[in-house]
Amino acid sequence: MKDAREPQTDAPGEANDACSVTPTLEDKLEAARREYEALQDKYLRLLADFENHKKRAAKEREQQAQFSNEELLKEWLPVVDNVERAARHAATQRAPAAMLEGLELILKQCREVLGRAGATAIEAIGQPFDPQQHQAIAQRDTDEAPAGTVVDEAQRGYLFKGRLLRPALVTVAKQPQS
Repeated sequence: MKDAREPQTDAPGEANDACSVTPTLEDKLEAARREYEALQDKYLRLLADFENHKKRAAKEREQQAQFSNEELLKEWLPVVDNVERAARHAATQRAPAAMLEGLELILKQCREVLGRAGATAIEAIGQPFDPQQHQAIAQRDTDEAPAGTVVDEAQRGYLFKGRLLRPALVTVAKQPQS
């Protein structure tokens, strides 16, 4: 008969070892650590992706706001052009001083609005022709200015935050043929 203190065996020569059949606490802890590290890595990657998405979305919103302003400014430029023409015409036709003064005040206000929105006029007359900012519509034979210099401006050009909004339409000097 077997002694009650002897270990029970299921098969001959095999001891009933609980450690070999079920995972130990250390094994469970190691598995939990691996799972934690995998989840931590996944969390950090998701956090980085989210931060990148936020930055990208903010940049896109900023660019969209700038482009929407650019379109609005392009619509305003013909209005400013017409007020400038009206002021020049009123000056040459000897319009009443009050009318001329009113047009000049409106023009000043329009230019201020454009300036606050980020648009600046391109100074063209007397400057060397620059195809990045000027569009030549004519050439004029003249000895009064060096060849390649802008001598007249048919339509003012504008920059928007340093970027070309509209080129100036200009007449460029050329040396007369002898």
